[in-house]
Order: sequence, then C-alpha cells, then structure tokens
Amino acid sequence: MARLVGTKNPLVIAHRGVSSEAPENTLAAYSLAWKLKSDAIEIDIRRTKDSFFVCSHDNNLNRVSLNKKSISAMLLSEITEVDIGSRKSKKYKDEMNSPLEDSPTQMDLDGGRRKTLKTRKRKIKKRKTKRKRVKKK
Repeated sequence: MARLVGTKNPLVIAHRGVSSEAPENTLAAYSLAWKLKSDAIEIDIRRTKDSFFVCSHDNNLNRVSLNKKSISAMLLSEITEVDIGSRKSKKYKDEMNSPLEDSPTQMDLDGGRRKTLKTRKRKIKKRKTKRKRVKKK
C-alpha cells in the first residue's frame, strides 16, 4: 500500500475523480474528490480531432453517453456538447467531459480557497524528430 511520505497514512487517489458518486472524468467528480480530502486525482486524457486534450477513459463516449463516435474523430466543440451526466443521475444532467485546460485546473478547495494550475491554451503540434545513428566500432 502506498503511503504519504513521512506518515503512516495511506495515499488516497480518486480514480477518475469520485467516479462511484459522480460522472467520471468530470468537474463534478474532481470537485467531490477534493471535498472528500483525496490526496490526488487520477485522470485519463484523449486527443480530439482538432488536437485538444479532453478527459475521458475510453476512446469514445458510448459507455457514458449515447454518442458512439471516437473522440479522435470529434472536434472539441462537439465533445463539450455531449451530456455524460444523465446516465449517472438526473442531478448531473448536462455534465460533460471537460477539456484538459479546465480539469482539474479550477476547483473549489477547502471551502473557498481556489487551486489554479497553469496550462497552455494552444493546440499541440506533432514534432518531427530525427534519430541520431550511433556508429559501431
């Protein structure tokens, strides 16, 4: 069992947020994880057709919504329109997979204190890399 450094306390990592209570990989699930004093949140990341990153475990949204399209074939604007909360509960209607730049970058922590992580709001370009050959002696 993993432990917090210098303590006997177990390390508590919220899997996809608190996915047992709220729709996985959503701001609702992440916020609940912090409210329950989790030490960390595990998230899954996928790239969209227009090269943005969104939080989703599967390559499609079929398991959490009625949408069967692949995330890599969808634009960010399409993904943010998909309701993934209704399958979990009516109170999560209109909850959606959020772009990485939103999750979990802005969250309410400890009754009002805000935690902000810096992220870049730009598309990720594929880099071409050249491999160096090592000559054998």
